[in-house]
Amino acid sequence: MPIERVDLTAFSPDLRPDQPSIIVDSDQMFPTTRGLRTLPYPIESGPSLPGGWCYGAFEARYLDETRRRFGGDNDSIQELVNGIWVDRTGGGQTYTMPSRGRWRWVQFGDVTLATNGSATDPLQGFHADSPGDGFLPVDGLPPHAKCITAAQNFVFLANLLPASGSGQQVDSASWWTSGIADFAEWTPALATQSSNGYLYDTPGEITAAHSVGRDIIVYKNRSMYKFEYIGPPVVWANQILSQTAGTWGQESVIDIGGTHVFMGYDDFYIYDGSGAPRSIPSPLREWMFEGWGEQAAELDKNFGHAIWGRWDRELNLVFWHYPSTNIVQTNEDQVVLDRWVCWNIGSDKWMRGSQNVAAAINPEVQNEPGLTYGGLGVTYAQWDTPDAETWVDSDFTGSTISKQGVFSSDDNKLYTYVGSPQGAKICCGDFGAGPDGYTFVHRIRPLFLRQPADLSNFTARVYGRENLTDPTPAIAASESTLGETGWFDVRSDARYHRIEIDMSEDVEIIAIDIEYESGTGVR
Repeated sequence: MPIERVDLTAFSPDLRPDQPSIIVDSDQMFPTTRGLRTLPYPIESGPSLPGGWCYGAFEARYLDETRRRFGGDNDSIQELVNGIWVDRTGGGQTYTMPSRGRWRWVQFGDVTLATNGSATDPLQGFHADSPGDGFLPVDGLPPHAKCITAAQNFVFLANLLPASGSGQQVDSASWWTSGIADFAEWTPALATQSSNGYLYDTPGEITAAHSVGRDIIVYKNRSMYKFEYIGPPVVWANQILSQTAGTWGQESVIDIGGTHVFMGYDDFYIYDGSGAPRSIPSPLREWMFEGWGEQAAELDKNFGHAIWGRWDRELNLVFWHYPSTNIVQTNEDQVVLDRWVCWNIGSDKWMRGSQNVAAAINPEVQNEPGLTYGGLGVTYAQWDTPDAETWVDSDFTGSTISKQGVFSSDDNKLYTYVGSPQGAKICCGDFGAGPDGYTFVHRIRPLFLRQPADLSNFTARVYGRENLTDPTPAIAASESTLGETGWFDVRSDARYHRIEIDMSEDVEIIAIDIEYESGTGVR
């Protein structure tokens, strides 16, 4: 009997389904340069946020290379310290989240700045040399802002409300910068170079602001601006980069080392600091943004403001967590991001998955020693003081610390991706002789670059159907566990077959061998 080898590519819902090499469904898998690999499983790093839903998270990196992780809930800012949340809301404050509010952050030297866009909550500052003071209102009456970034020794605020009692004339299309090297100076003047302005050339509110190199890129839903520092008297000059490409919100833009990648209203884009933004070719654009026929678009655009991206530098992956049309949202302020897509920057391949997320932490990879056994005597009074969660927290494992993590919308806990893979699957496109013939699939064999240790962690099933327009599965499913020979013994007789493999182990799969016979007499 013939054996056909199918080299696996990537998640490609926009392509014809009768291509067994493409992936039509997947979960907890990511594309590598060579194939597809199972993702580490998320492990909780501490208890739930005291105030419930996470409206924003940040890992601060200070001048001495120390780091702190913060999460903002409805009325406080918390810091995760040795697996315990510590309240860092200073000055007896209680915060109030506005409609569609998010905590947003920027690091400015040894000061962490945070804003939530509320009319009542001023810009907050946390000083690394006095952590016990917590986050306190910044001096100088800065306007209240939904977006924040920093470049050229300036803090940049956008989408503004006036500071209480200031009389500032600002709106959702306005921006304001601090004085140079002074985050507490907000009075426009030539001497301090604090300045402000409006972006009225294109419609809509400012949705995001991020630095790229020495410049600042400001986004609206369907437009982009570039701000360049030119000094007094103008200080910051701006120009329109695009009147079609923009983004949903601050978190949908990801900085991958001086280049922005972002999810726009109708496409994925990349901007490297020069020229205009470019579309990222992808085999899922139509599926994500448009849909086809009776099939709705994957992205629920009514809640696109909640999209959250992150960059896993170690794996060379960009993730976007988004709200899909597969669930009904009940609260526009607490949007469940139930799906994700990821893009491998090097291989230009895509995959999809599912996980209920409220927010993400998007740190850099940290190259420094973790906590060693010998260092326990300094850190803890007794050897048995650290609990199990301490050990799985990425702060305490390995010499290269990634700290990629997300806040679950189910229990409001921070999860880091350090666990053994679980619940991974791939489903390939249709294999068969076409509309005029039948094939009988006898066996299938996955080809691994990263070999499995336990064959019992793998299950395969084959779905058969008569026509490509039939739902999947349509006829029956043949299911098998992986045998000692490396083959799944399956029996599927149909015009078209779909292969699905479940995996709960760290493996990398590159191809599938299919043993079959074909012809009109097969049935």
